[in-house]
Amino acid sequence: MATSPINDVTAVAIRQALAAASAGRLADACAVGERALVQGGDVAALNAMLGMLRSKAGDHARALEHLRAANKA
Repeated sequence: MATSPINDVTAVAIRQALAAASAGRLADACAVGERALVQGGDVAALNAMLGMLRSKAGDHARALEHLRAANKA
């Protein structure tokens, strides 16, 4: 399986989301990830991140949805 670098939309979103999550703003972090998906970010990377963030926020059902989407991408 070949890998490719993530696009700028994804890279910026991951940095912003992780900064928000580190500051305890999990809802903001998730919103950043969701926006990046709509803007054409990397589906696997963003859904994996959203799965982690949703799980950390206690939203396990949505976390699982994102992790499954990441796995399919």
